[in-house]
This record gives sequence, C-alpha cells and structure tokens, in this order.
Amino acid sequence: RSDREVPWLNMLIYGAHGAGKSTLLASATDVEEMNDVLIIAAEGGEIVYEDNERIANSDMLDIIKVERIEQLQKVYEFLKAHISLRDSTAADADAKLLKLQSMVLPEDDTRVRRWRTVVLDSLSEIEAYNLAKILNLDNIGLDAGEEFEVAGFAEFRRNNHIILRMVRQFRDLD
Repeated sequence: RSDREVPWLNMLIYGAHGAGKSTLLASATDVEEMNDVLIIAAEGGEIVYEDNERIANSDMLDIIKVERIEQLQKVYEFLKAHISLRDSTAADADAKLLKLQSMVLPEDDTRVRRWRTVVLDSLSEIEAYNLAKILNLDNIGLDAGEEFEVAGFAEFRRNNHIILRMVRQFRDLD
C-alpha cells in the first residue's frame, strides 16, 4: 500500500507529565472522521478525560483499562475482530458489533461503536508491564522481597523487541 491509499494517521506523542498529551489524543472525538475513539489506558490517568472542557464530544470516547501485558494482547485481538465488522454493510453487522463490544463495555450500553481511533496511553506503562512479565514480577505485587530477578541486557533487549512488535501490530490495524 502506498501512503496515499491509507487514510489513517499513526503517531507517537512524547512529552512531559501533564503536558496535555492525553487531552490532545482524546480531542480526536471532535473530528467526525476519527470517531469513535478508544483509549487503552495503562497509566491510570482516566480522570483527565472526565468533564474536560477541551474534549467537546467525550460521549464518543471509550476507555479500556489494562493492567497486564496479556490484557493488551487480548484487546488487540478484540480490535482485529472489531475492524472486520466495523465497515461491514451486512444486515447483521450492528448486532455482531454490539455482541463483540459487550466483551469490553457495559452490557447495558447499546450504542454501536465503530472505533477509528485507538490510543495507547501510555507506552511507558505498557513497557513496564512487559518488563515485569519478563522478570516474573507481575504476579508478586508490591512485596517482591529480596529474591527477585534484576533486568540485565538480555531482558531489556527482549522487552524492546516485544514492545516494537506490539507497536507495529497496533500500527498495522486497518
């Protein structure tokens, strides 16, 4: 595919804490062609989206909270299935989308979503979740004691490789 054939924008936003990155990304709801917007929140800063005057159409914004790298992989698989139905003109497409989205949204929410914008917030937290998985620290909790593995070059290299693959997977979603 040439860049001209793909109407989607892929970007990475970097900035200091509190600079407005999350608000900027959530304001994609204000652009009709980018709706609906799905935030995959690893950071725990969802409060920035609540009653935010800079996000005019916050009703077009959904948040899925992830706390483990395995959850992020499940969300990716979910999005692949969602995308296969999103632009379908089949008579039962909306019913299938509702059934699918009930896996991640409250069941009483009956508005059909067609997510065209997906935000990973934040890549730093996702990377930390992945490194914890590599070091087998993700099941220990806060009390790791004195008997835990410290990341060396091999673990950082593996972490980097996995994160790059994950970013490419999300980037290549249609």
